[in-house]
Amino acid sequence: MTDLDKTKRAVSESSELSKKGEHRAALRLLDEAITDAILTVDDASIRILTRHAAVISEHIGDLDLSRRYTEQSLPHSSEDPFTWYSLANNLLRQGKGNLARQYAAKSYTLSLKRGREEDKQLAQTIKKRWPDIIATK
Repeated sequence: MTDLDKTKRAVSESSELSKKGEHRAALRLLDEAITDAILTVDDASIRILTRHAAVISEHIGDLDLSRRYTEQSLPHSSEDPFTWYSLANNLLRQGKGNLARQYAAKSYTLSLKRGREEDKQLAQTIKKRWPDIIATK
């Protein structure tokens, strides 16, 4: 079984558990898969699995845990503006506006740098939420 197959399986099984209301079991399954991905230095799987775990955590209202998963993915997706935006959004919801603005600025800078259509849309979303945002280096 390839790493991608393992990742797909973990996402599928955790989704089924979560649909049944077994959110903590789903997160335990994902934690195991994330650990395996870290041990094999599989950045793509780490990004997918941590994002999925963050979404489940957010769904159950655990913003601290969602933030932890998003932060865990940063070393493996540091150039992804969507990861930085996700973290900024989480922090804003937790009432940490100044820190959220810093992460939003990083996301904005990365979005402008990459320049793809979805990045341009993200940059516009960030400017609407934080009109005084300043791009960082």
